[in-house]
Amino acid sequence: MNETDIIENAPKKEKNKLKSNLAYQIIYQVFSILVPLITTPYISRILGPTNIGIYSFNFSINKYFCLFVALGISTYGARLVALKSDKQDDLNKSVSSLLILHFIIGIIVLIIYYLYCFLFVKTDTSIAYIIGLISIATLFDISWIYFGLEKFKTTIIRNFIIKVINVLLIFLLVQKETDLVMYTFIMSFGVLLGQGVLWINLKKHITFVKPQKKEILIHIKPLLVLFIPVIAVNLYKYIDKIMLGVYLDKASVGFYEQSEKVTDIPLTIITAFGAVMLPRTTYLFKNNQKELAQKYFRKTILIVAILVFAIAFGITAVAPLFVPLFFGNGYEVCIDILPILSISIIFAGFSNVIRTQVLIPKGKDFQYCMFLIVGALFNFIGNLILIPLIGLYGAVYSTLLVEFLIFIQYAISSNKDSKSVKCLLRVIPFLIFAALMYLLIKLISPFFESEWFDLFVLIMIGGSFYLFLSGVYLLIFERDFVKNLPIINKFNKKLKKNSKLTE
Repeated sequence: MNETDIIENAPKKEKNKLKSNLAYQIIYQVFSILVPLITTPYISRILGPTNIGIYSFNFSINKYFCLFVALGISTYGARLVALKSDKQDDLNKSVSSLLILHFIIGIIVLIIYYLYCFLFVKTDTSIAYIIGLISIATLFDISWIYFGLEKFKTTIIRNFIIKVINVLLIFLLVQKETDLVMYTFIMSFGVLLGQGVLWINLKKHITFVKPQKKEILIHIKPLLVLFIPVIAVNLYKYIDKIMLGVYLDKASVGFYEQSEKVTDIPLTIITAFGAVMLPRTTYLFKNNQKELAQKYFRKTILIVAILVFAIAFGITAVAPLFVPLFFGNGYEVCIDILPILSISIIFAGFSNVIRTQVLIPKGKDFQYCMFLIVGALFNFIGNLILIPLIGLYGAVYSTLLVEFLIFIQYAISSNKDSKSVKCLLRVIPFLIFAALMYLLIKLISPFFESEWFDLFVLIMIGGSFYLFLSGVYLLIFERDFVKNLPIINKFNKKLKKNSKLTE
């Protein structure tokens, strides 16, 4: 049986469910891309680099308290729910016991956070207190239940509504540089409101039961195992901003924050694939459907490669035109640091696929943990050495190095289960096409001015060139991949139907 047969013989209900979940995620992630594209230029101009740095610095510190509140429950909980979804009684017991443990730990951490604010925060205290609402929101986060049950529609509709409200409130209430407190409240309370809404429909899926003490304690060890990588990944993600704020100033944090925000936008699409495929791949490995899991992995790697190469090289090429238009005056330093950070999109994108479709579903938690710990240590040491020497660029180069190291470790460790190295070698042509696109854009960009229309035309020219090369290559060398695309399947079905009618 070949790979195409495996897909075609999969239960139709399961295929439709997977497609539906992926469609919901992609639609929402496209919307998530549009939101910062709308709000970031406005906030950059209204608040300025220093205020953005103050918000980002306090948010980064609060993020570590959020991690202790969550204690790795997002990944562990989603996987647990996926594994127990076939038996409702087991599912009720597992979710109930995990929620109780979550609340006990979360309340303790919240008390510690507000003690920290009271005893140690001496400047911008109101910002620190308000951002604490995000920690409270983390305590009430039950999105992992819906993800494990593959009920993505509920969480996506909720997130969509909350984001729309947030955007409207930002434009209505944040109108001058002194509105940082209002901006912080809108962003923080929006997260809390979003988590609260999910509890309304929980009774439809879970019946709360009183668990025994041992049923609660059994979750501690696996949670701690997955908590270590969560701490590690966030250590290297947020420690940059904290160390920049300590060694340099809040404006440097603002420059880094805004540049990173641009690179995070395309990664939301990659995250959508991971969120959908994690419970599905976990289920497939559990039921010994390894071939189908590998098929999904290979297709995802190819899709992600087409996206990340185009985005990374595209951002690098148009940065001189994009930064002044998007951020406004005073952000010129981002022209230099944005291209460096954009290359990390490539490594982070592939790492996300390997993590969510091989390492976590296969239960390789220890390897997953160790790789991220090594990465976090490298990032901390890199920042410690490079920031005092070359300032803001130290944090940028350290981030790029860490993303590369983690990607290499993931690829090697997952090779036995998914032949990831072979899959990654297949994407080299798209790297070449992206490099050619970059050269084309740099060659013609001197003929374009720093205007939105000119930037749009430049992106369209570069993107069309890249898509043409990629499309030709796929049609010649990846025909199985192209043949199984939904749009191609529909087109072929229509052709067959029309041919029958004409006979």
